[in-house]
Amino acid sequence: MLRLPHHQVLKSVASLKPSHQKAGVTPSRSPDGTKVEELNKATAAMMVPFDSIKFSGNYGNMTEVSYQVAKRAAKKGAKYYHITRQWQERGNNLTVSADLYK
Repeated sequence: MLRLPHHQVLKSVASLKPSHQKAGVTPSRSPDGTKVEELNKATAAMMVPFDSIKFSGNYGNMTEVSYQVAKRAAKKGAKYYHITRQWQERGNNLTVSADLYK
């Protein structure tokens, strides 16, 4: 499978939607205000991750999970992330893994 650099993928995907609304990309902000965007599965499949993260915690909703992923992704220098897996263990603790992209 051919994988395109993220700037080519996002440019071609963005051309299908109005400029303020990129397909497959959901904006998030890290605590310091850095913009980190969540990619959907189809967009992430066309890109090559440079790193990944895995962490656990007790989170009330998906907005909080996305915030926690964006915070950790920004610390590693990522501009985009894709949550690859989530699973519950030991009561309410949720473990999340995500791929990171520049």
